Amino acid sequence: MAKKATMMDVARLAQVSVSTVSHVINKTAPISEATAERVRAAIEQLHYSPNLLARSLRHEKSHLIGVAMTDITSEFYAGCIEGILEEARKQNCKQPAVFQKKE
Repeated sequence: MAKKATMMDVARLAQVSVSTVSHVINKTAPISEATAERVRAAIEQLHYSPNLLARSLRHEKSHLIGVAMTDITSEFYAGCIEGILEEARKQNCKQPAVFQKKE
C-alpha cells in the first residue's frame, strides 16, 4: 500500500514551504496565482487530502456530531435524525454514520 501524501510531500513537489501549502488550502494568506497553481497541481498529482483528525486537533473543532438513540426505526427518532442531518449540512458538518444494534 502506498504511503499517504503529506503537506510536506506537496510542499517538496511544488517547491514551496509547508506554510504556503497550508495557506493555499485554507485560503488564509495572499499567495500568487502561479504559486497557488503549483501547489494545487502537486495536491492533485499526489492525491493529497488533509488529515481531518489532525485538522480537528489543530483547530479544536471536529465538525462531527455524535447521536445515540434507542430506536432509530421509529417515526419520531427518524424525524429527529433528519432534523439533525439537515442542520449539520447547514453548519458544514461531516455526514454521520448511523449504526443500530440489533437485539
